[in-house]
Amino acid sequence: MDKNLPNVEIKSNSSQDVNEIISESIQPNEFLKSKKKKKLVIIIGLASVLSMLFIGLFVAVFFWYRNRDFNISPNMIEMESDGGVVRIMVEGPSDWKILNTPKSWVYLAQDGKYLVCTVNENLGFARGDTIKIGNDYKYCSFVVKQESGAFVATPTNINASANSGEYTFYISGRTNWIIDDGPAGWGSATKIGNKLQWRVTENYGDERSDMITLRSGDKILCIGLVQCGALKASESSLNEGSSAHTKHITISGPDNWDVRSDSYWMDVTREGNRVKIIFEKNDDDYEREGYIKINGGNQEIQIPVTQQKRTTSSSGSWGPYWNVWY
Repeated sequence: MDKNLPNVEIKSNSSQDVNEIISESIQPNEFLKSKKKKKLVIIIGLASVLSMLFIGLFVAVFFWYRNRDFNISPNMIEMESDGGVVRIMVEGPSDWKILNTPKSWVYLAQDGKYLVCTVNENLGFARGDTIKIGNDYKYCSFVVKQESGAFVATPTNINASANSGEYTFYISGRTNWIIDDGPAGWGSATKIGNKLQWRVTENYGDERSDMITLRSGDKILCIGLVQCGALKASESSLNEGSSAHTKHITISGPDNWDVRSDSYWMDVTREGNRVKIIFEKNDDDYEREGYIKINGGNQEIQIPVTQQKRTTSSSGSWGPYWNVWY
């Protein structure tokens, strides 16, 4: 008899009874074996599913890691002309590298998750460069800008008229400049983008000048303005002879002046900064008087003019008039 069979007390001598008793004793063992097999199948199935999920998750994480985007902070660097060093944080896969060769004035180095950007001093015009970093799957870029080493104004000086007005200076080379020392009381200055607007009042006195100082970091730029004086003539009055002749007087002050005469016997014309006066001959026995008027802006000057009467001859000769002897 099988040693694994349980001890069974046999009360019947019938062989049929013995077989039934043995059969009933074997059935529980078969049931247990079947149940263990089912559990093993379930465990193996669960293990397979978990393995597939793990492999799928690993593959997904791997591709996400390899293909995730890069992020640079900051993504634009604006440097002054003096240059300097900037550390840029790179967020993304750790296997990043510099993908392009920067220009000669930019030096790049990797320091862990930082990109160290060194910019040389700029002695010329404003310049820029685009840098790319990434791996075999993704990349990103950032821009390096450097302002010009020059700090200039166009024009550097202005000769202004005596009239009130506004003058524009264009500032190049730097953008972060300020008005460090403004104009005198007869002027005002305003920064508008890359321009300096300088307003002046009308000048009723002598010629005057002023200077504005601009500053950008340790750089200084000086701009000058000279404003001519009030409208003036080189002659305050004229006393001319009776003969026909030409005379010139000089005018200073506003540029937009004009001239006219109130008398038919003197013709006036502007020639640059001078007035040309042509006198007709005076054949009358009396002096004649008139005015030359010069207008410039809000100013006007009048120059009184006197022309002497005709000159008599002492020889007593006949002429158009009979000379009287005394």
